[in-house]
Amino acid sequence: MKMVAIKRQGLEKDLGSLLESAGFALTEKDRKYIPKKWDIFSDLVLLPADAFSGGIWISLEPIALWKCVAKSFHVDRVARQGRIRSDAFRSPRVEMLLGSNTWAKKKENGLIYELNITKSMFSSGNITEKTRMLNLDCEGDVIVDLFAGIGYFTIPLLKAGAAKVYACEWNPYAVEALRRNLKLNRMEDRCEVLFGDNRQVAPVGVADRVVLGLIPSSEMSWPAAIKCLKTSHGGVLHVHMNVETLKTDQQQHVFSTYHTEQSSDYFYIASSVDWKNSPLFRDFAFTIMRRLHDMCNEMFLERWLITVVHFERVKSYGPKVWHCVYDVELRPLSYRNSSSNRLIN
Repeated sequence: MKMVAIKRQGLEKDLGSLLESAGFALTEKDRKYIPKKWDIFSDLVLLPADAFSGGIWISLEPIALWKCVAKSFHVDRVARQGRIRSDAFRSPRVEMLLGSNTWAKKKENGLIYELNITKSMFSSGNITEKTRMLNLDCEGDVIVDLFAGIGYFTIPLLKAGAAKVYACEWNPYAVEALRRNLKLNRMEDRCEVLFGDNRQVAPVGVADRVVLGLIPSSEMSWPAAIKCLKTSHGGVLHVHMNVETLKTDQQQHVFSTYHTEQSSDYFYIASSVDWKNSPLFRDFAFTIMRRLHDMCNEMFLERWLITVVHFERVKSYGPKVWHCVYDVELRPLSYRNSSSNRLIN
């Protein structure tokens, strides 16, 4: 945050000089339209929607303003975000202010991502989860990424040593970027891109792990995720969810109902799980386990055991909603009863 503040001071100084040369003075009203955050790509700065949208800025010669901004950020191109479209892909609205090429690259954790910023979004907010996937012990695993996007988790998992990743994605623009990113990172030989709705195109019975990286909820694809797992010994689902931390009366009833299931022979929580001092996160784990258990009962003759082995808070959307990830292990009972594969509860 300190670096952002320093950069903003430099930006404000450069803009002040621009205004002075045009015969204007920088006022407090004008300052509120100078952005406090932005996203930097290799040679492009992406500004928030309200940046320079009022005050003296709309009276300036646009090309002079955007060249000043570009120079201050040491980039060649400037773009500004708009509201997310209400289409099935939640496509971004982005206006190119300086430059016309809409493809941009970003390096993160030593990996390269390229995307068309007018067609796909780059999520910087889930950097902690991308880093966790990069450091995951998945050497030799077969993984299915049900919401691959441009490769947010697919690329780190391949870097972490996954033997193969099946990447499902139904947005054609994201698929184009994903294929580019696999090639840029020299990983295309270990990834099979499956274009379409994951409930229709996801492979069956192949996976040691399945990533469900969709918020606010990925529940519509939980049955597909279960079917992806190897039927002989199951695997781990990385379940992304938005969890409300303000408990309503309705939530209280739901959580209380599932809370009574803690003694079930089929639900477990690993003792190492850290709930970040919030029992609501733990209560929600039982909601997830119960639903997954019911789905397994519908699909298989044999009982399956459900264990939450890890919990991660990724990002807060205000004081009441958290983007969370539950790592949930699903194993057939016969696997658990094998002495060499006994689970810890």
